[in-house]
Amino acid sequence: MANLDFQGISDEPEEYDPDQYSNDRVEVTDESNTDNDSSNLESNEQEIPYVNGNGDLKIGEMSEEELVNYYESTLESLTIGEQKISVGEWDIRESDGRLFIEAESPTEEALEQIFTMYDNGNIEPIREWGKEVAQLTKEIESYYNQPWFVDAGGNCMSVYPKSLPNSILSGYAGSCGYSIPVLDGDSEDGFYLMVEEKLN
Repeated sequence: MANLDFQGISDEPEEYDPDQYSNDRVEVTDESNTDNDSSNLESNEQEIPYVNGNGDLKIGEMSEEELVNYYESTLESLTIGEQKISVGEWDIRESDGRLFIEAESPTEEALEQIFTMYDNGNIEPIREWGKEVAQLTKEIESYYNQPWFVDAGGNCMSVYPKSLPNSILSGYAGSCGYSIPVLDGDSEDGFYLMVEEKLN
C-alpha cells in the first residue's frame, strides 16, 4: 500500500471559493462500476500472498513459517511431463547456516518413470521441471541470503538410470540400494539432472 504523506495539511477548514473550482468538475456517470471496482480490490486483497522473486510480498504479509509452507506446497505442485510425475513432499529447513531444500521421499514407481524417460532421451520434461525448481530456489534465496543446497531424489532405491556409466553409479550405490538424485545443485549455475546432465 502506498504511503500517503499528510505533511503540510492544515487542520483548519479553508474558505470555500466557488470560482476556484468552477472549471474542475468531475461527473460520475455509473456508481455501480465504482462499487464493483472497490469490491474487486477487497477480493484481491484476500488472496493467498505471493512473491515475485525480488523479495517483495505482493499481497499481504507472511511470517517465516507461512513463507516456508507456501514454498513447500508450491514445489510439491510441480510435476514432470504429461504423466504429471511428482517427486513427493518437499522440506525446507535451515541447518548450520545453510538452507536445505529437499524432496527425499519419491516413490520407486515415480523414480522408475523419470529414469526411464531419461534413458530414452526424453529429458526435456525433466529439464523444464528442474528449471521451475531452480526459479523457486532463487526466490527462496532472496529471503534467506545464505548458502543453500537442493536435492530431489530417493535414498536406498532399487531403481536407477540404466544409461548412467558405472563410474557414476558406483558413487551412489550402497548395500541398501541406489540414491540417485533426479536434481541437485548448490548454485544458480550448478544444477544437475541425474548427476551428469547440466540443467542449463
